[in-house]
Amino acid sequence: MKSTHLSQGWEFRESGADAPANWLPAQVPGHVHLDLWREGVIPDPFERMHELGLRWVDETGWEYRTTFEWRADPKLPSRVLKLHGLDTVCEVRLNEARIGAFDNMHRSFEIDVSSILREGRNELVVRFLSARKEGARRKEAYFATHGISADAACFYDRSFVRKGQYMFGWDWGPKLISCGIWKPVELLEYSSRIERLELFTEKTGEMWSLRVRAQTPGSTQVRYRLSDPSGNCLHEWHGDSEVAISDPKLWYPHDLGAQPLYRLTATLGRHTVEREFGLRTVELVRENDEHGQSFQFVVNGLPVWARGANWIPDHSFPSIVSRQRVFEQLRRAKGMGMNMLRVWGGGLYESEDFYDAADELGILVWQDFAFGCAYYPDTDGYADEVRREALENVQRLRHRVSLALWCGNNENLTMWESGWGGKDKRPPRYFGEKLYEEVIPEVLRQEDPGRPYIPTSPWGGEPCNSGGTGDQHYWDVWHGRGDWRYYQDSSARFSSEFGFVSSPSIEVWKSCLGSSSTGVRRGGDWDPYSPAVQWHDKTGKGYENYLGMVHLHYPEIASMDDLVYYTQLNQRDAIRFAFEHYRGGDLCKGALVWQLNDCWPVQSWAILDCTGSKKVLGHEMARLCAPRMIALQLEEGKAGAVLANDGAEQWNTTCVLRAVSLTDGSVLREASLEVNVEGFARRAAGEIDLSGLDPNTCLLWVEAEDAAPAWRLLCEPKDIVAPLGEIEVRADGDRWILASKTPVVDLWIDAEGGEIEPNGLTWLGGSVSVRAPQGAKLLSLRSLAGWHPIRGGA
Repeated sequence: MKSTHLSQGWEFRESGADAPANWLPAQVPGHVHLDLWREGVIPDPFERMHELGLRWVDETGWEYRTTFEWRADPKLPSRVLKLHGLDTVCEVRLNEARIGAFDNMHRSFEIDVSSILREGRNELVVRFLSARKEGARRKEAYFATHGISADAACFYDRSFVRKGQYMFGWDWGPKLISCGIWKPVELLEYSSRIERLELFTEKTGEMWSLRVRAQTPGSTQVRYRLSDPSGNCLHEWHGDSEVAISDPKLWYPHDLGAQPLYRLTATLGRHTVEREFGLRTVELVRENDEHGQSFQFVVNGLPVWARGANWIPDHSFPSIVSRQRVFEQLRRAKGMGMNMLRVWGGGLYESEDFYDAADELGILVWQDFAFGCAYYPDTDGYADEVRREALENVQRLRHRVSLALWCGNNENLTMWESGWGGKDKRPPRYFGEKLYEEVIPEVLRQEDPGRPYIPTSPWGGEPCNSGGTGDQHYWDVWHGRGDWRYYQDSSARFSSEFGFVSSPSIEVWKSCLGSSSTGVRRGGDWDPYSPAVQWHDKTGKGYENYLGMVHLHYPEIASMDDLVYYTQLNQRDAIRFAFEHYRGGDLCKGALVWQLNDCWPVQSWAILDCTGSKKVLGHEMARLCAPRMIALQLEEGKAGAVLANDGAEQWNTTCVLRAVSLTDGSVLREASLEVNVEGFARRAAGEIDLSGLDPNTCLLWVEAEDAAPAWRLLCEPKDIVAPLGEIEVRADGDRWILASKTPVVDLWIDAEGGEIEPNGLTWLGGSVSVRAPQGAKLLSLRSLAGWHPIRGGA
């Protein structure tokens, strides 16, 4: 087989009678906004408020073309054009012949072009319609057919276009709908080939077997080779068959075991296809109890306390996301201790790169089908197209050992039950229900029957987001009562969404404001209340309300540095409180923060900003997601600790609680307790009386062997009274040593030349060390006490 990638020589232009006739250079894979930006037609869509001025791009059609030379090879009589990803509503022409009309960003398409190719020069043209206009046209027609009122809430234009829904704008993302050839275009020539390789693993008793099947154009038998995780050949054979795997090596999430991967190699002539796969069982345990119904993943018989985050598309223009970037992001997740990521339904079915990384790194994946926060047409051709979409993606991903759950959609049922936009504006029924209750389950029964499936998230009791049963999206804090202390009211059995907003780093602000390199309030864009800064807050909370939730606990924000520092600390406090609530008891069995990543420069719920850099919360997540964690509990003048052990081994330790003076580091109160915590269990670890202590000058500290220490202020951070002492800094290889005579709370190390790890430090005085990239330069040190004088340097 011969494969030719058609990635060179592309041009684009606006289509339509009044459009300019000239063609401009284009990149494929790519998106029209990126092509326009590279050619200087539009400014950077991410800078300042440029997004607002670019709406015209999505109101028109665009066409792309390229030419390529071709000579027939009689040994390769079959010729197929494979379009891996088209975004979205388009027709394709080859040598002026219309070879197809396509309508789904989430699918690939193949067209036999054997009779259309010409010896010599060939021209390929792709013409895109405006997805926004096409969605509006289809919506109007569908509403008329089904008797739906034009003002029906949450039944959007985007619902009628099978495209990444987030591209139409979200409460963390811009409205840059765009279009383009977002994945490769490939010309395949062959006499025979493996069109699809299917593999299924099954456990029967203590034995594991592998069943394989190859789809080919003819009846030629495929040769197979199975290699173990060390690369040794276990079996070789011809033809579809089932083979036993002796001495199986099981795959586990990274916190519970190793990630051995077997390799299957299939060969037909000169065409070879390889698949890596692992062996493991996965269950979603749903058991009724006095609280409602549980929701817990079990892998190879071991209960998993799922610790992680929600994943959104990693860029507004997803063709830009490289394999290297995906691996970096998932390594960051693993480095923070996360053992599960939820691929959210308003985005994409994730890439092979994403699943390669998850398989290798030992991160379980919850994959939503691509529906989110809307009603969807579920009759006629719409249901048929969703069936084809589901079939392709299930077949593509079902061999993935990291894939733990399929989920039908994000929040569509709770939207219906709660009457988002007004119950009087709901459509006549729950549109989309047929997709999640019939179409998708039917595909899964045929193609992936052994994997857990839920039709929506949240999914539980009546109503579905009530807590006590199933998973819960706990938004009563951010979208409800505001103060993060209300996380303690969540009765989630599995908290699959919860979050709090903060600013990205100063470096991100430099990338999108660009007019200043200082965080000092100076008017213009670099005022934390400027229109440009507020434009990069899409939450819809109201900017004063958002910052008001910060000012409950932290000082008034008067500069960009304040905006970054105080909002990130408040986000850390919120998620720390929530995680300790969820992990400190026996009710909840998983917590996935909203959200891990960002797709552009924005104030959002993300743990990592759009550069991949950790916010303060990112450094705290390593403690919150560790298999062994200390949860602090403050109540009625007392402080206690709970030790959470989510590993299999018993944890025998001594837990020490201290109340410490911020003034000089002296110990004011102390309690010590020897604790034995069984595997997958929690144990209370003593308490101390806080009465009579000055809350403004006191720090609560708790530590135990084999766990990161936990701490808490007894006052609001804005009321802290702490000395602004000198901090000594010296370099020691790839580490910086910081020393202080007194306790330091929330020290942020601002450095040039790379990320400091960890950052946002609190310690009781004396020395601590951090990792610093080679050549990094220390700029400043800021804690809750203020900007610290620095002695020495690095």
